[in-house]
Amino acid sequence: MNQTDIYAVYNNMLSLLKDELVISQNTKDNSRISYRLRNIFTFMLDHYDKLVNPNKELIETHMSKYYKHALELVNTEYNTLCMKKAETKSTTDEQKTLDDYKKSIDCVKRFTDKYCPSRT
Repeated sequence: MNQTDIYAVYNNMLSLLKDELVISQNTKDNSRISYRLRNIFTFMLDHYDKLVNPNKELIETHMSKYYKHALELVNTEYNTLCMKKAETKSTTDEQKTLDDYKKSIDCVKRFTDKYCPSRT
């Protein structure tokens, strides 16, 4: 894959992330935030090295514009699910969702530890 193709993949994923963020901002109920949002966000962070050559300015821009809001949504929903789990027994689906959120949060931690150590 040449660099132009890699940038195209990254830009398409960034566009999908923006679309999902708009959808999540326009819904009144943010419970169980779009599975696509979590998957897109996690994919982008896990593959950042391959998708875009390390570029601190680009990383900082995307962290503040898109990733930060996605992270806030994921953390909020994760905390809501944790509180619910503490109050009642979780269903299998709820536990799977909770595990998915935890994977996303762990992915963010790996990303920020590597690229933005001052933010952790």
